[in-house]
Order: sequence, then structure tokens, then C-alpha cells
Amino acid sequence: MVELIPAIINKFRLCKFGITTDIEKAFLQIGLREDDKPFLRFLWWKNGDKENTKIYQHKRVVFGISSSPFLLGATLEHHLKQVTGHLEVTAQKLLESFYVDNCVTSVDNEELRRFMIESREILSPAKFNLRGWEHTGVSAGGKRLKDVRICCWSDSVNVLYWIKDKENWGTFVNNRVQEIRRLTNPEDWKHIAGILNPADLPSRGCGAEELTESLWWEGPSWLKKPREEWPLSEACPDFAIINSERKRTVASTINNEL
Repeated sequence: MVELIPAIINKFRLCKFGITTDIEKAFLQIGLREDDKPFLRFLWWKNGDKENTKIYQHKRVVFGISSSPFLLGATLEHHLKQVTGHLEVTAQKLLESFYVDNCVTSVDNEELRRFMIESREILSPAKFNLRGWEHTGVSAGGKRLKDVRICCWSDSVNVLYWIKDKENWGTFVNNRVQEIRRLTNPEDWKHIAGILNPADLPSRGCGAEELTESLWWEGPSWLKKPREEWPLSEACPDFAIINSERKRTVASTINNEL
């Protein structure tokens, strides 16, 4: 499920207010069928006496089982897809915003209160209690925070070319850039050199000590400066690689001669 994290983070940054909430005791709200309960058996020594062993089995999904997140996801999907009428839009947004028992999304100003009320209304019949609501946009003193403009980075100029050019690329590249264009504005994507890219170090693999001393925690220092002072990249795409991903077309001819 790790591959879902980038998409979840992008959703959090799409609209004016980022919102987070989670389901209280989410796994325990899901009951098990009788024929599934034996798979969650455990031993109990009464009074610590190993000779007096009891066998119990759970009646509900428990935290820590490898299948638990997927069972929760399937249960949420089942309930959310049953929603119709005026709550259907909010249900679809919830369906796209859960990571296990955490909801991470964003809304515009006029949607904030409605989204919170309707989300509770939708999940309440399934005994899922949304709690711990947090959202950006208003400081502790009640003043509105400044709008934050999204900026996305890649250390591959080839990837940036595929994202920004609307040509219909080959299937592998096209599927991915279409998702990126749907979730973000292509013009918000910038190039960053690999040596300055915080994500580049752990993706290659490094030790814990090296990671704690890297850019991972704060990013490049120039991010704190005005945009006008950000370094400009002079890297050029490799058009041999770019062109290799252009969608092939099949030409055919018809011979009308008998």
C-alpha cells in the first residue's frame, strides 16, 4: 500500500484546505464470519499455568494482521458505493481519500463544513466514527493563513517533458502522466538536480546516519527564498528516450485489385 502515499499527499494539496481525520477503532468495527474466526485463534494460559491452556478466537478484525488493511478497505468501499443522492459526491471523495483508517484530502472554503457533516452522516450507519478532524487554512488566532501554491519536483527532465507535453505517449508512460495531470497542474512541475533532491538518497538506499544528515528533513535551503531566487535548471531532455515513448501508429493499405 506504500505506492498509494504519493497520490494521497497530492490530494491533500489540491484545494485550499487540507483535511485529515481517522476512524475510531476502525478494525474492531468489522465482524468476522463464523468460518473465518478459526484463522484468528490464540492460546491463553490461565493464571500462567502452561498445563491449563485455553484456545480462543477473535470475533472481529484485529490490528496487526497482514490482511486487516485490505479488509477495512473492502468494507469502506462496500459502504461508500451504496451511497446515492445528495451524499454521493462526498462518498466518492471519501472513497478516493482513505489510507487504511486515515482520511487525507482537501476541499475549498465553501465545502469544508459540508464535507465534515456529510462524511459523518455517510459512515455513521456502518458504525465508523470519524474523529480528530484537523484542517489547514486558519491559524490558532483565527486569522487565515496565506495561500500555498503547490510546486512539484522531479530530477528527470525526460519525465517533465512527458508530463508537460500533451502528446499521446505509449501505454506505460501515458497511464502515469495522465494520472499526474489529473491530480496536479503540469505547470507546477519543476526540475531539481539529483544531488539536491531529498527523495533521491533513500530511493537509492542509505544508512540511518546518512539519512539523518541529509536534505531529507528540510529540503534544499533555497526553498525558503522567494521563487525569483530559485535556481534555474539548464538540463535538456534526451530526445532519443523521449521519442522512444511516442505512441506507435499502425498504417494499413487495401488492395482493391481482383
